Amino acid sequence: LGHLATEAFEGARSTVAHFVNAADPSEIIFTSGATAGLNLIAHTWGAVHVGPGDEIVATVAEHHSNLLPWQLLAAANGASLLLAQLKEDEGVDLDHLEAL
Repeated sequence: LGHLATEAFEGARSTVAHFVNAADPSEIIFTSGATAGLNLIAHTWGAVHVGPGDEIVATVAEHHSNLLPWQLLAAANGASLLLAQLKEDEGVDLDHLEAL
């Protein structure tokens, strides 16, 4: 039974890899949800690639679960977290973004 579950799981990984045009199915990582995925990215990729003087840009509309990992990463690595404002139509204010 375990091998059937593994085959189904790996089949799903291959399907997703094809859908997003990944170079290899091993590039696809499944997590329990968006919060876990964001934390994984911030604590692994971010820990290696974000350093002093770097800027992390998000918007004021982000959910707390998307802001907290980046706030913690910025504080730990000497980076800055910049928040772009929104326009009245809820789109990103590009003038404000450029001014950041």
